[in-house]
Amino acid sequence: MQGANQAFEDVDLLVQLLDKHNPTGDPPSTATLETIFIELEAIRIPRSSSLVQEARAQGESRVAQGVEACKARNAAIRELWKDPDALMARSAAMQAPVKV
Repeated sequence: MQGANQAFEDVDLLVQLLDKHNPTGDPPSTATLETIFIELEAIRIPRSSSLVQEARAQGESRVAQGVEACKARNAAIRELWKDPDALMARSAAMQAPVKV
């Protein structure tokens, strides 16, 4: 699912960059495309890296060995769900669209 979401983000950003660097809508030159893809890469690599790091951290936080570790993990997750506003803010920050 996350891969599909990232693909939509990529397409949205690519359209924004095409509009920015090629507002006429004419077939873009190679130089224009190079500019667009360099900018796209500069924006998307940090965003993708951040998402991967967050996903890895979430996955690692869910893996626990032993009864006490499982109880601690479950308590931490219950604590997160106690504040719906903070949970929604965290989710919104992860899903914030990139604007050029």
